[in-house]
Amino acid sequence: MSFPAVLKCFFEQVSLFDITFTDNGKTCVGLCKAPKVLYITTRGMDIPTGSFLDQGSPYLRALGALWNLGEMTVLDVHNTDYLPEEELNRQINSTIDEGLDLAKTW
Repeated sequence: MSFPAVLKCFFEQVSLFDITFTDNGKTCVGLCKAPKVLYITTRGMDIPTGSFLDQGSPYLRALGALWNLGEMTVLDVHNTDYLPEEELNRQINSTIDEGLDLAKTW
């Protein structure tokens, strides 16, 4: 319902005071300058982005707020463990097309 532990470890390692964020005496202030973030993921279960069971996207949005990252876009294919192969391939190809369209205006 989230993302691989090694990716969380990476986020923990780069979430450093005076590197990705600092404080102003009252609250944390992000130091990053990425105007946009793209999160591409798959989920084995039928957990669409925005579901209360989706724990990866909210975590990354919270880090984005802490670090001062811009708007996050999520591309996902879910229910991959249970879809028939034809439907899975259709969804994967549809998500690839969505990403390619996004790249044109990114």
